Amino acid sequence: MPFSKNYSVPVGMVDTRRAIISAIVAFVLTVIFYLVLAFLTWIYIIPEGGARTLSLIVNLLVSLFAGFLTAKNVTSGGIVNGLSSGIIYFLIMYVATVILTFKFPFNKSLFLSLLTIVIGSSIGGIIGINVRANRRRRHTYRRYR
Repeated sequence: MPFSKNYSVPVGMVDTRRAIISAIVAFVLTVIFYLVLAFLTWIYIIPEGGARTLSLIVNLLVSLFAGFLTAKNVTSGGIVNGLSSGIIYFLIMYVATVILTFKFPFNKSLFLSLLTIVIGSSIGGIIGINVRANRRRRHTYRRYR
């Protein structure tokens, strides 16, 4: 039963289901943040030159969150699980870009976005697995006290 609450992945494997769900959540958050950035640029609070930098920051933070969501409930392999959610998130973003612009961009900003997303999701995976380990240590400490 893959959709039960007791769903678990063997140690050392990537939880693909959780990575896809986290990437979709990250994509929805990205759309919301991009709409807010577009509105702030439209009313001249953010200059147009700063929008690209802010979009990279949004990609970094959202991919960090996606990596954290993917890795917070797995037993091992936080960096790999976070990386998998980051790659899926990047693919979703790329397909959305192709659908909206009817172009297949291969330029330095694409690779900069890929690098930002991969680094953010990997760090998020590391943080997620460490939060789980820290929570387990506190629980063990209380039990044997």
